[in-house]
Amino acid sequence: MTRRAAPGEPGGGDGRPRVPAAASGEPVVAGGPAPGPEPGPEPGPEPGPRPGPEPGTESGGAPSAAADDVTLTGAALARIEGYLLWQAEIAAAGRRAAAFTARLPWLTTAQREEVERIYREEQLEISRETVRRIARRCVEVRQEYVAVYRRLRFRLLCGVLVASAALTAAVVVAVLGAAR
Repeated sequence: MTRRAAPGEPGGGDGRPRVPAAASGEPVVAGGPAPGPEPGPEPGPEPGPRPGPEPGTESGGAPSAAADDVTLTGAALARIEGYLLWQAEIAAAGRRAAAFTARLPWLTTAQREEVERIYREEQLEISRETVRRIARRCVEVRQEYVAVYRRLRFRLLCGVLVASAALTAAVVVAVLGAAR
């Protein structure tokens, strides 16, 4: 069963799409980092007894016919896309680390593994910071567009009101002129 996080909790219920920010899978809000603590341990099933069968399944087993009618929202698709992109970035960092250590033939196996691990971590941190920077910029651009849209909407409303007032005045003048 997928648990929805509460507002203010990492991955919280504010409706914004999430993308993984670290190999741990800690989410980042699309458009900015998620609120809350830094990435923690590897996510996994929640400890404790599982509640009854998941909705849409028969006795907790195979999905029932009702589960076949699942539709993914835009936020869910964005989260899946973010997860897949991050997994691809993890794999690419691993390939870059392996290529780097391949140029160092004098390393022992243990040294090679350690250098690969450190290189991969640094590459992922660079990628994480890049994603955060891009997310912050996306938020800034969105705010700029919202402000421009509000100004345009206000100007359009003012124009419609002025045109309506002018049309009303013209009709009143025409009616009064015809009545004389």
